[in-house]
Amino acid sequence: MSSYVVERNLDNYIFFMDVSPSWWINHRSSIEKIIKYVKDKFGRDYYPRTVRARKEVVDLDDLSNSLSRYIRSKIRNGDFSFEFFPEEEICKSSYVIRNGNVMFEKNLKKQNARLKISVKVCN
Repeated sequence: MSSYVVERNLDNYIFFMDVSPSWWINHRSSIEKIIKYVKDKFGRDYYPRTVRARKEVVDLDDLSNSLSRYIRSKIRNGDFSFEFFPEEEICKSSYVIRNGNVMFEKNLKKQNARLKISVKVCN
């Protein structure tokens, strides 16, 4: 199971798919192409792979689970929304005190370009 867990956010489950910035530039003007790409690739290329439902963690790779089948059917039917997030660098700094000396350490992480996919929660 993935270390990511999706929470319900304003009656939506939120997932992410990595895409290249060049792919986005070529396809951003055609919503139909983006929806087709998500439909084709979602089954094997999305994260996180687990969701929290009714105080339990559900593995979405388990196709015998009704929530997993519901989310996949919503994607297959094109009943989702998406948003593009470009690449970004996240810079966090911390410090360590050793022998009275302060040493600053920078931690630079790069976040890939990705699509944020929102699927409406069943009631």
